[in-house]
Amino acid sequence: MKVLALFIKRELRGELRTFETSLVLFFLSSLLATISAFGVTGAFLAPDVKQDVAPTFIWLIAIFTSTIAMSRIYDPELENRADYTILATQKHVETLYLAKFLVMTLFITVAQCFSAFLFVGLANIDALSGEQMLSFALISFLCSMGLGALTCLLAGISATSRLKALLLPL
Repeated sequence: MKVLALFIKRELRGELRTFETSLVLFFLSSLLATISAFGVTGAFLAPDVKQDVAPTFIWLIAIFTSTIAMSRIYDPELENRADYTILATQKHVETLYLAKFLVMTLFITVAQCFSAFLFVGLANIDALSGEQMLSFALISFLCSMGLGALTCLLAGISATSRLKALLLPL
């Protein structure tokens, strides 16, 4: 548990030093949310149709932004050759993956909430009821966990590839 806390602290400290992932997540999600909201508003859809298509747009925004933002998740280990040290010890590989998964799930969830509020506000969509909001939040968090796990796994695979800029978005 101590090693996991150290890895999580290291990931957060590295992010707070550069703000690279956060900036990409928030600027790209705000850009895509704005474009999508203006597209939905410009299509002159009925309010109930807007409310039906809103989760689709929110998830498309979350998938695009998290895939692009997470493409550099393993770069600090590769730049400092820490990946060889961790692999040589064979003790904390799964703990490193778990720490990256938890941190990236946190970032994806926060960015998705930000883009959801921005999209709903710009597209003039009526607020969900309490029960609908709770079910949407639960499904969104579970999907963010799945997306975080998949992104961490695929980013690790594509980090050593020559075509890493192309491989992860595919």
